[in-house]
Parts: sequence; C-alpha cells; structure tokens
Amino acid sequence: MQLHEALAEGQVEGLGSPDRVIYTHLSTLFVFGERVFKLYKHEEYFFADLSKFEARQEFITEDFFWNNAAAPEIYRHLWGVKKDGENYVLMPHLLGGDFMIEMSVIDDSKTLTKLLIENRLEEKDVAPFIDTLIDTLATLTIERKNKLGFLYEKSLVQIIKDDIETLFVWMMDTSPKIPQGDSEHLKNTLFAAIDAEPYFKVAKPEEYSAAIDANSDNLLLLEGKPSMIDIMPPRVTWRVVDEYATISRTMVDIEVLGNEALTRAAQDAYAAYGRTISEQTRLIYAVRAAGIQWAYRYMLSQPELAEKYAAYTKQKLAELEALL
Repeated sequence: MQLHEALAEGQVEGLGSPDRVIYTHLSTLFVFGERVFKLYKHEEYFFADLSKFEARQEFITEDFFWNNAAAPEIYRHLWGVKKDGENYVLMPHLLGGDFMIEMSVIDDSKTLTKLLIENRLEEKDVAPFIDTLIDTLATLTIERKNKLGFLYEKSLVQIIKDDIETLFVWMMDTSPKIPQGDSEHLKNTLFAAIDAEPYFKVAKPEEYSAAIDANSDNLLLLEGKPSMIDIMPPRVTWRVVDEYATISRTMVDIEVLGNEALTRAAQDAYAAYGRTISEQTRLIYAVRAAGIQWAYRYMLSQPELAEKYAAYTKQKLAELEALL
C-alpha cells in the first residue's frame, strides 16, 4: 500500500481517517480536524523530478522552510514517514522514506483574490499586505542567500530574462487558449524593454531579493492579519530577482481585481519605503505579473478572470511599447 492510500484509509499511526481529501496539481491534502497533511505526488515535473527520493527530500525540505518562515502559524511541522508492517508511522523528517508537511486548516474564503473580487478588502488592510511581503522577502533573502549564491553571480538582466523565458514557456504551454503570437509578442517586447532600461543593468547583487510566489490565491487575511501559503517558487531559478518583481504581482492583482482606492493605497504603502521605480520598469513588471495570471486563470478554468488579466496585459503592453 502506498502512503497516499494509507492516509486515505486511516493507516497512518495516530491520525485515523481523514475528514476529506483535496487533490491539487502537485499534491494531495488530507484534512484531519484542524490538521492538514500535505503529500507531494511522486511525479516528474519541469522544476524537479519528485519521483526520486533525493530530489523529493530537497524540494519538500525547502518548501517547508520557505513557508514556515512566512507563516509559522499555518506551516506547523515537517514529518518523515516510513512503513512499519501494515501501517505507516511519523518520525523526524531526516529519518523518513517519504515526507509530509503538517499545516493548520485555513479559511480559503479569505484569500486576497476572493476579498478583491467580492469587494471585501478595506483600504486599511492594504498596507499590511505590502509590509508583510517586504518583511518576508527580507527574511528569506538573509536566510537563503548562501544557498542561492549561484544566482547572485548573474546580472539582473540575465536573471529576469531567464525568469521570463522559462516562466512563459511553461505557462503558455499549459494554456493553449492564449494565441502563440500573443505570448511571443509579450516576451519579445519585455526582452526589448529590459535591454533598454538602465534599472536592470546597474542593479548590484546586494540589491537582489528572494522571490516568492505572491499569487493573490496565496495571500490571506486571517483574523485581520496578512498571511501566506505556497509561496516557494517551484523552480530554483525563480527564487531570486529584485524586490519589486514580487511586490508588483500584488500591485497588479489589486489594480485588476480591486478599485482605484485600493490601488492607490498599495502604491502609497510601497512608496513609504522610499524605493524609486522608473515608469518603464513598473510597466515591465506589470506586464510580467498580469501575463502570469492571464495564463494561470485559464489553467484554473476561470475564463472571466483570465480575460480581465488579458485586457490589462494588452493595455500595459501598449503603454510599454510607446516608451521604446
């Protein structure tokens, strides 16, 4: 019996039978009351071959580290699991033959996406999201700079072009509803704009930042405080860029799904840190952020949201082209 079968059938010592099971693209979530156990699938993906023990251990260990650093109230423990007779037993993760992340149950009605769509996000809640993102990025940059040192040897031009190349190849391959001509035009325009923008050429490694997957589905407002889930970018080369690359994703989500007052509040919150971003850089990152969501929302069978991001992407792309 495989581990996922044992979890479903109540044959993991001390857990009993799950209340429900949730299937995602990369993992299966087993809910036991207020506890959730996340088990990654043993499959090969574009970012890692999780069918292999060593790759799976490295990926899940890092996944827990990043998410626990951002939201320890949600990401509680990393477990090892090993078969013992007919059952499986939990143990320290370094001793396990497989691995599970223990999480707290969350209220998924409180994602930033749903708060924005349902007009439930208040202006006073916007700045704390920006503050929390900046604090989390600062912490992860310190904690993971050595581990990701090979990325700090690259120029920001190289980093962001590699990011866009791999990201959009994957996203467009998995979202056939976006015409290939549109995705190629988007990528080519971004590359031309990056080459023409001094911001990327003068950036120094000490100005780089850890990057997180700040998708609005991954940001939460729980008991009035921002929190996060699933923030580690799955591909290692996506884990370092500059701070604004991450912040811009939330800026764009608020602008597309929210209103002018919320957008202004987000801009003011980031401006309070004294960061200077040129208009061309802002547009480059706005197009990148919206393009990701354009494809991603089609992947999730959310065509109405996809079309909102499509319209925004095309608008900002036209504004960017006007500057070239």
